[in-house]
Amino acid sequence: KKINSASSQVTILDVGTGCGNIAASLAFYLQNVLVDAIDCDKPALELASENIRKHQLEKRIQLQHVDFLNDNLEVKKYDFIISNPPYISHDDFLLLQPEIRDYEPKVATTDGGDGLSFYRVISAKGSQILSLNGWICVEIGYNQGNFVRDIFNTDYRNITSIFDYNGYERVLLAQWLG
Repeated sequence: KKINSASSQVTILDVGTGCGNIAASLAFYLQNVLVDAIDCDKPALELASENIRKHQLEKRIQLQHVDFLNDNLEVKKYDFIISNPPYISHDDFLLLQPEIRDYEPKVATTDGGDGLSFYRVISAKGSQILSLNGWICVEIGYNQGNFVRDIFNTDYRNITSIFDYNGYERVLLAQWLG
């Protein structure tokens, strides 16, 4: 399917939508996308709802209160799974600058463990909910590329990284080929 093609709808699952900025940007700029945006944090979903209403995207984005790590998802197929998950490890979280550690929601920054929990679950659930040839697109920590690639290497192909301006891997893409 072509994104922004008038001929077909593209379905996207936004895992850990937070304030909804990624879901809203995709729905605003790409006319043929439908986004299911999920988060376990009710205040974040309330903010996401405000942002979606502000941009009049209610018909193209559906918000859901879901704990992705522990809840079962509705059986549905998606063309893309996107996520900027909590990827900071517990140990690294304790070393963050106070302005981040003390004010950013902890649930949005760390999984409380090694920082890789969401990638493991996205990989496992992705094989069940991605359409054939669907893609996963996840933000990763500057030093997590090899670890996250290993998680997806088992079941996914065409694994690609996007680097930031400092040369760090920051986004990993992986395709589900069935």
